[in-house]
Amino acid sequence: PGPGRPNVLLIITDDQRIESMGPMRKTRAWFKRGGTEYVNAFATTPLCCPSRASIFTGRYAHNHLVRTNADAAELAPRSTLAYYLRQDGYQTAIVGKYLNSWTGQPSHFEQWHTFENRSGYKNVPINSNGVIHRVKRYSTDYLSSRARALVRGFESQDAKPWFMVVGTWAPHTPANAEKKYRRTKVGGWAGNPAVFEEDRSDKPSFVQDKEAVFKGGKKLRTRQLRTLKSVDDLVDRVFGTMSLMGETGDTLAFFVSDNGIAWAEHGMKTKATPYFPAVRVPMFARWPGHVPA
Repeated sequence: PGPGRPNVLLIITDDQRIESMGPMRKTRAWFKRGGTEYVNAFATTPLCCPSRASIFTGRYAHNHLVRTNADAAELAPRSTLAYYLRQDGYQTAIVGKYLNSWTGQPSHFEQWHTFENRSGYKNVPINSNGVIHRVKRYSTDYLSSRARALVRGFESQDAKPWFMVVGTWAPHTPANAEKKYRRTKVGGWAGNPAVFEEDRSDKPSFVQDKEAVFKGGKKLRTRQLRTLKSVDDLVDRVFGTMSLMGETGDTLAFFVSDNGIAWAEHGMKTKATPYFPAVRVPMFARWPGHVPA
């Protein structure tokens, strides 16, 4: 007989480029055991809202119509994973970031603990099932506790599978690390030819106008990688809770970023332009016995 319906866990980081998995040893270990790394993963659009809408719907931006970070309302609620899985009897929940400019309940999520109006690392407003409160603790740590509580709650209704999205703010700028990781060593970086490009006359004028240099790109990299240490803890704790509940073998889990970001390539420390640093993203899938290890 075929397997039952798996739980589905979707972890989405924010502005994490493909080369940034080094500090995330626990995450890589979990996905190595019973999972696959997709080394040629590309974001459809190197901008948060359009990319996330593509992840949630499987559609390109010209079809889901979320073309900018202000277009969240254009997303058709019945085109999303949450809608389809809820229709199929799944419990649905989301923790953290959904779509920029979205307020209130994310469509077809029965439980939610999402950033309200703005995201951040500390002292951010959170909408918890309709109640807005300010969270003073480090946001990645808060999201971790909420996600684990939801897993435990799901298992009290074991007859129904669950779908949960965990969307961190990390490693988005300003990339403020958790206190215990503020001085963590993350390894050196020598840049790449695009960082040291001397002649940008073949680039569009808006690219030629950028002035980021290697030193700034290296600093951004260091700050981002330090925030990812906390994301690594989140992944490990969520999987640890699933393991205690006996659910790791019954869960189809994904880890992916919405887009990357430039570390001074072509003078930029931004995204939104489809150079490789902004569109190549880390992507992993895990379901032991079903996804090749």
